[in-house]
Amino acid sequence: MRTAGLMALALLALLAVTHLGWCAPADYQVHTITMSASVPVKATLPPGVTVNQPMYLNSAGEWKPLEVTSSADGISFSLPPDASHRAVILLDKPAWLVLPDTDAPTLQAASVGAVALDPAADAMDAGHFWEIPSSIICTVADRLNPVAGDRVRAYISGRPLGTYGGKLQMDQSSDGKRADLIISPGNLPETKHTVTLIVPDATPAHNILTAQLAFSTAPLLRNGDFEQGRFGGTPYGWRIAGWGPDSETKYESIVVKGAGRSGSALRITGIAGSLYLVVGQQVEVVPGQTYLLSGYYKTDGEQHCGVSLVGKAEGDVKQQHVVSPAFEPAADWTPYSWEVTAELGHSFYEIFVWSKSKGSVYFDDLQLRPKQ
Repeated sequence: MRTAGLMALALLALLAVTHLGWCAPADYQVHTITMSASVPVKATLPPGVTVNQPMYLNSAGEWKPLEVTSSADGISFSLPPDASHRAVILLDKPAWLVLPDTDAPTLQAASVGAVALDPAADAMDAGHFWEIPSSIICTVADRLNPVAGDRVRAYISGRPLGTYGGKLQMDQSSDGKRADLIISPGNLPETKHTVTLIVPDATPAHNILTAQLAFSTAPLLRNGDFEQGRFGGTPYGWRIAGWGPDSETKYESIVVKGAGRSGSALRITGIAGSLYLVVGQQVEVVPGQTYLLSGYYKTDGEQHCGVSLVGKAEGDVKQQHVVSPAFEPAADWTPYSWEVTAELGHSFYEIFVWSKSKGSVYFDDLQLRPKQ
């Protein structure tokens, strides 16, 4: 009966093994056993199991020595009275493993393309990119133990990197405690992206760093081709106004189907009265950065038109209002490019296209991008 009872306890113990945790690379492996039991349990593991400084995690969260016995049948141990309901057992403690360790790795540096970010910031946003950044690099470090390289994960907008053809490469220091995580993002859609990094350390607890950073590959100007919006109505994302009009002013600014270089175009028509007609859009630009506003235009006759940038007046900062030279009349679609710098001190900027004449002018395929 005694032998049968021990065998039953051993079977119960083996059934209670619910988790085998392995941390890699191969130099940084930790083999743990997690046991759940509500009654005293004795476990016997088969011969050949390596034992070195066996330990267990008690209910107070402390690592303590675990008493084991060796026999021809294998390695046996009982759960100590102060073991937690879900006990973690470490039979073979690697020489490099430092316990206790309850701290996750920390983010030391981060960059998106050539834009360096502050790893201590509450929110890391690298802003807009005209092209998909070639790489996203994050440096992580752990004070006590190596980073568990095979458990590092990276996601873009909640999806695995492979969704976009992206890859993750890790360059780890000789002691494993510092690693450069190099992300090749792949072919991303034109939108705002959030990169999430999950970085555990190589301990039985797998203390985890979760870090997030953001950037955008969306165009700075929304609907610059004027394909969004009902025909004969206001283009999506743009506002229409007349600056300094008098009571006689009449005008029309609408999306015209089939009037563009391909598809639709914006048409601004001055009809009567004092005319300074604008169609504008708020833009997220970086103060002090120089930008290129480009696109195409044409006119019905000798109309005067152009583009401008306005930075809102705030406090002691006066309004910035920079206007391009008037474009030459052009019967056919004509490209233009205008360089402008967003002055410091403004938090709100707006890009406009404008016309000051009777008759119609057309704009299409507008783009705003930082000057390289």
